[in-house]
Formats: sequence, C-alpha cells, structure tokens
Amino acid sequence: MKKLFYLAAAALMIGAAACSNDRDGAEGTKFFSSEATDSLIQTFGAAAGYDLNANITNAMKQDSTISKEAFKRGLQYAMAADTTESFINGVVTGLQIQTQVKRFNNMGLNVSPRKVFDAFTKAFTADSVPSQAELMALTSAYREWLDSLNRAKAEYDEMMLLSDPEAVENLQKGKNYIASLKANNDSVVVTESGLGYKIINEGEGDKVNPEGRAVVKYKATTQSGRPFEEIKGQSIAVNGRTAGLKEGLSKLGKGGKAVLYVPGDLAYGVKAPNYTGLGLNEMVIYEVEVVDVIDVPTVPAR
Repeated sequence: MKKLFYLAAAALMIGAAACSNDRDGAEGTKFFSSEATDSLIQTFGAAAGYDLNANITNAMKQDSTISKEAFKRGLQYAMAADTTESFINGVVTGLQIQTQVKRFNNMGLNVSPRKVFDAFTKAFTADSVPSQAELMALTSAYREWLDSLNRAKAEYDEMMLLSDPEAVENLQKGKNYIASLKANNDSVVVTESGLGYKIINEGEGDKVNPEGRAVVKYKATTQSGRPFEEIKGQSIAVNGRTAGLKEGLSKLGKGGKAVLYVPGDLAYGVKAPNYTGLGLNEMVIYEVEVVDVIDVPTVPAR
C-alpha cells in the first residue's frame, strides 16, 4: 500500500491520549458528562471515519487489492482483541514485520512469513542475548544483505529494460543513423565505443580533462530534432555527464566546437531522467562548445 491512510486517525487518538490518565474511565463522569462523552465519541468516530474514507477511496483507485471491507474487519479485530500492553505491542511488531515481508515479496522474493516468525521466535525466546558487539555485527550483516538485495534488484530491473523491444530498437536505430552519417560524410568520425562526432573547431591549448571541469555551452536534441536540454556557458563536472558527452568533450580545447552523435548506450541508456522525455536507449545529439578549460590533466613527474 503506497500510503498509510490511517495516520490521521492515529493523530486524533494521540491527541485524545494526551488528555487522559490511567484511572478507570468511569471516573471521567466527575468532570465530563455522559452526554458530552457521547458527543466526543461521535465526533471522534466521524472525523476519523470520514478522513479514512477519503484516503482509502483514493488508495483503492491506485491499488485494486485495497478493500474497505477488509480494512473494517481488521479494525474490528483490533478493537476486540486483548488490550494488554504486551499483546498490543506484539500485534504492532507483527504488522511491522509483515510489512517488511510484503516489501521483500513485492521485489520478487519468495519469503515465507512462517520462516520469518520461526527465526524471530528462536531469537526472542533464547535463554541468553548476544553481546552488544555481536548484535551490532548481526545488524551490520543484515544491512549488507539488504544492500546486496537492492543492488541485485537494480541490476535485474536494468537487464529487463535493456531487453525491452523499445530499448533494442532505439539502440540499433541510433547506431544505424551514425553509420549512415559516416558513410555519407567524411568529417564524421566514429570511435571504438560507438560515439560519432564531427569537429567544427578543435579549439586551442589543453583538451578538456574527462575527470575535471570545463565551462561549456551545449544543446541536446533527440534524433528527430526535439530539443530537451540547453546549457549556456556553465561550469560543469565533466565526469558527471553522459559517457558520450564526456568522451566528446575530451577531444576539444578552449574555443572548440563539435557535434556529437551519441547512441543510447552512451547517452542516458534505459534510465533517462523524466525531464528529458527520452525513450529507452534513445540516441542524443549534442551541439557543444568549450568556452574554457578549467582543470587540465597533470603529467606525473619522472
């Protein structure tokens, strides 16, 4: 569920709890009449109910698995359950663990709630607790597993996108375009990486350091000619740009100008920012000018 739509009701309950004490509720009649109590209950119930109604109705539009009836059954179960603090804390903890299990399963893992419960119970009922150092090592190991899981998921998602028909088609379309340019224009050069470029003016002095900074102007367009980004004399960290732009800039000195034909795998690949409007592996064309070279490569002393 994308949104914890019960937060507003929880806030209302917290506000009520702040005014309470641990005495028997019947003593409340000493300072609050039964009629006022009924009005309080009705107001609280209506405020929480209507707020949740609006939120869950909106959530149902985004997630078909959300149900008002199921929510109501859960609410009835909670309100009729054992009210001892230990039981309530157990329920809350169980729901939190269940949420994490659901996240794992949503990522494509097959996590058994029973196995999680068994592992938890074994540790929870153990006769002794590990030392602080051992607990920290266990927590660290868990975080490492989470990092490994997130990396594996990201790699898998990227692999799936790379095999998407749109990505395959766009990449080949870009490469064919560059090959056609080279075949019909002697001034277009194609590097080993697949970058196509045409030097208009090589510029003077040291070339742009791929690991440094440079003041540049450039206009980025799609293969069809749609512009989506423009920089007018801005200092940039070259290494933070696309691989194709980085390689192309390294061929220019101060005052240099070129047109770069960057195939999708050297541009934004399958992870283009939304503002670009680029498809998967879509080719990018840069018209670039180096206004100034800020950092230049240093030659190691011999």
